Amino acid sequence: MKSNLFSFSSGILALGVAIVLPVTVRAEEKKAAAPVPAAEEAVKKSVVLPDPVATVNGVKITKAEVQKAIDAALANAGISADALPYEQQLRGYHGIVRDMIIEKLLDEKTKDVKVTPEEVNKAFTEVQANFPDAAAFKKQLADAGETEESVKKSIASGLQKQKWLEEQTKDKVALAPDEARKFFDGNTENFKQPEQVRASHILIRSEKDAKPEDDAAKKKQIEAVAARLKKGEDFATVAKEVSEDPGSKESGGDLNYFERGRMDPEFAEAAFKLDKDGVSEIVRTQFGYHIIKVTDKKAARDIPFDEVKEKIGQYLVEQRRRTAVGEQIDALQKSAKVEVFLAPLPEPAPAPVAPAPEPAAK
Repeated sequence: MKSNLFSFSSGILALGVAIVLPVTVRAEEKKAAAPVPAAEEAVKKSVVLPDPVATVNGVKITKAEVQKAIDAALANAGISADALPYEQQLRGYHGIVRDMIIEKLLDEKTKDVKVTPEEVNKAFTEVQANFPDAAAFKKQLADAGETEESVKKSIASGLQKQKWLEEQTKDKVALAPDEARKFFDGNTENFKQPEQVRASHILIRSEKDAKPEDDAAKKKQIEAVAARLKKGEDFATVAKEVSEDPGSKESGGDLNYFERGRMDPEFAEAAFKLDKDGVSEIVRTQFGYHIIKVTDKKAARDIPFDEVKEKIGQYLVEQRRRTAVGEQIDALQKSAKVEVFLAPLPEPAPAPVAPAPEPAAK
């Protein structure tokens, strides 16, 4: 799992403001051993970091801090330091420094915000839940050069920022009583639910380009499964035993509800033809051989307002909060003394001017 789970941004992201660190390359000054062609020079040239890279109200953002963030971004993206042209490197550096400036400004404002150990531990547990097991989590910690203590410290800082931003923006996100209804009435096409089925399946994998003898062996396997089901064996039990779909095997082959367009066309056609509790014949798709059981069906319908009003309200509040937090951060930046010592970004190329039409012939 490639995810920068340990940054201050986690608290901000909870408010719907994505502070994304752009992909960059390592800022090491390199001297070519021999001249290189001009086409290659743009790739070989690297950004040189000054020290400090920037100051925020007199607080330095050091070369070492920026380099650490760059290295983390590279590691998360799996990109080599030499892979990007100079201008792309520079844009990435400016993006990272911009995010670090925001972090410093928020640090200054939120240092006295109270966060309890219980809040930190709860958020820490949620971070751990992103990983399949404890070993995977510990490996990510080691790869990122982090410890549980440093992660909890980062989480606490993120929660401070989240609480402060919520307090600053709370008066800007409240909805009028009729706003959710107005949104619903103006977007009725988005509240139509197509026909759905809930189905389970048993899969024996066989790629379309499998050797004939291998495909024949797989078909024999699924035929044996079909015979067991026709004798009355429980579908879910057989699926747990023999299905080769790891995503549904442990749940007895259950795929939950789906619409036609979400499945392979051959699979969807067979599933939607079945009645509730019906079991299909053998179905061939690009993934192999399936037997499908439909466990429920839902007709197409218009979703009523009362069913979605809470979610609409949450959506509208989140949109409003995103805007309000962005405005709050913009205000912090405008009121701060910020100096950035990176090489400036190049001016965007002027848009091409269309040639004037030739005068019509007389």
